[in-house]
Amino acid sequence: MNTSFSFENAKGSRTSSAVGRLVKLSEDFVIIGGGPVGLAMAIGLKLRGESVRVLERGSREEASFNFTLVTRSIALLETLGITIRDSCAPIFGREIWRQDGRHSFHSYGLRKTDCLYSLPRNKLIEALRVRAAQLGIEISEGWGVVKLNSNGTLLAETPSGPVTISARRFVGADGCNSRIRDDIVRLADTAADRRPDGFLYAVTHIAAPDAKREGVRSDRIHFSTGAGGIDIGVGNADGSISLLLERPAFGVSLDSESSILQTFMEGPPPILRNLVQNLPEQIMESPIRAFKYASSGAYSHGNVILAGDAARCWPPYLGQGLNSGLKDVASFLDIWKSSGRNWRETLRRYETDRREYARHLTHLSETHGKMLFSGEFGSSRWRLRDRIERIAERVAGHRNVYQQLVFDLDLSPTKDGQIRQAQRVLERAFSG
Repeated sequence: MNTSFSFENAKGSRTSSAVGRLVKLSEDFVIIGGGPVGLAMAIGLKLRGESVRVLERGSREEASFNFTLVTRSIALLETLGITIRDSCAPIFGREIWRQDGRHSFHSYGLRKTDCLYSLPRNKLIEALRVRAAQLGIEISEGWGVVKLNSNGTLLAETPSGPVTISARRFVGADGCNSRIRDDIVRLADTAADRRPDGFLYAVTHIAAPDAKREGVRSDRIHFSTGAGGIDIGVGNADGSISLLLERPAFGVSLDSESSILQTFMEGPPPILRNLVQNLPEQIMESPIRAFKYASSGAYSHGNVILAGDAARCWPPYLGQGLNSGLKDVASFLDIWKSSGRNWRETLRRYETDRREYARHLTHLSETHGKMLFSGEFGSSRWRLRDRIERIAERVAGHRNVYQQLVFDLDLSPTKDGQIRQAQRVLERAFSG
């Protein structure tokens, strides 16, 4: 178990005053972070004739939880030369597990595209790395960015010691605890929408035979919530379930294995956790991730843009984290091309487009979180509303708010009025 992880040292120490030698990178774009968004951005730029390098810290073990993708995200990956559809498990709705052991299913919709596709993180990263290697993209391992300087250079720790990096353009895709985001917020004199409380994640696994025996289907996302956190189960193509345990980090000592183990063993009703074989051992073996949810008040500054979780990191209740990051990639590539590779124009349009997108999806994610923790999902009132929505969809083609914002809309500013109207409907439904 990784017990040395904390909010302060999640991306490495920022206290180093060493500047190190100056390293001038000649590539058109330097991508900070070798996760799925960073690699997808690198591949997309390379295919458009840009020279690219990826800087990857690579020293922090990642919990291999599942990504959930929508159809347009899989289509984007296919345009990059990455075919993963056959490796994914289709997810058609939510299964809500209640305190008394009862559970209820809520379909995403009647269309074939009203589904998410579940894929383990390590399989997607492997596919992206293979494609990057085919294109000759250099990935510099062990390069951990510590700070964005006011002159547009980066301070980084490398295997050979600290260096100051200069390049034409940087893409910050260094994840939810992004150093680049914090420095852009500081340099742009703006603010970050940051939740005050931190969270801990651990990943466990329910074997396919155990899931099948207890009726935990792999074509659904399973939620079990309570005052002590939330358990989220996501199916795999082999019928097994990847189970994410999210717990509040307040008062938890990351230097104490017993404290961490107690935190994850307790929490919401243990319906799903009861199916995990050797749960304490799995928790002890899982890398513990700690972070705070945050959204940047600025998506660019000078020669740097943000993408993916570095720009905004949401709770996982909506299943849209990676989808939003891949939409960042698609948006940037389209704007970069249509602007004639004009950097200032690209920054202006990208900033406008992505901040609007984040505002809408943040609202929907938070609303779904409130419904989950309040017991609204799975209640008799919600089940009745769900039946009415399916009837309205079947008879009149009516689409609910979730369908509009997740499956139907491109979420561009030109459709802002339609999105605003959909959000008002959601707010009335929740408050009423």
